[in-house]
Amino acid sequence: MERPSRRAVLAALPRAALAAFILSVGLARAARVRRSLGLALPERIIRPPGALPDKQFKAACVRCTRCVDVCPTKAIEKVGMEGWPEEYGTPRLVTKCLFWDGCTQCVDACPTDALSPFDPDKVRLAMAEVIESTCIVHLQEKQCFVCQEFCPFDAVKTVIAPDNEPPYDKVPQISATECTGCFFCHEVCPTDPKSIKMSPVMP
Repeated sequence: MERPSRRAVLAALPRAALAAFILSVGLARAARVRRSLGLALPERIIRPPGALPDKQFKAACVRCTRCVDVCPTKAIEKVGMEGWPEEYGTPRLVTKCLFWDGCTQCVDACPTDALSPFDPDKVRLAMAEVIESTCIVHLQEKQCFVCQEFCPFDAVKTVIAPDNEPPYDKVPQISATECTGCFFCHEVCPTDPKSIKMSPVMP
C-alpha cells in the first residue's frame, strides 16, 4: 500500500482538527443533556481500594475490566455510557468490599497500577450516612440496627434522638472518623430504597 505524501498529510490536518473540534463540542453537548436528564454521574465516583488520585487513575486505567471480573463479591462494576467520555469503562464500587479482610484481587489483577497495593488500615473509600427520612428507626416503625450489627469497623453508633418516643429514642448514627466506606451497612439495610447514602470522600 502506497504511503500518503507529506503534502497530503499536511492538507488533511485542518480537516482532522475541525473533526476533533466538532466531536468535542458534541461530547460537551451530550454531557449537558445527560445532566439535564439526571443521567450524569456525580462529579466524583467511588473507586475500588488502592485507586490512585482520580486524575491519575483515569490516565492509568486502560478500561480492561479485569478488576470487575475478579471481584469475589461483585462489588465493582464498569461505568457505562452515563459516564461517557471521561469515566466510560472505568471501575466503580457499588456494594460491599472485602478489602478489610485481606482481599486484594482487584489490585492483583490491575495491569497498570491504577489500583496499587494499599494498607487496609488506611483505606477510606467512601462515607456512609443514614437517611433519616426513610430509616425505619427514625420513622419509629421498628427497632432495626442491622447496619450497626454488620459494620466491621464499629463505625455505626447508637445515639439518643430527643424527638423520638421510647423504645425508638435510640437511633443509628455513622461516625465520620471511623467509617471506611466498605458498603456493608448499605448492603444489609432492609429499606427500599436504601436508607444509607454512600458518598465519595475527598482525597
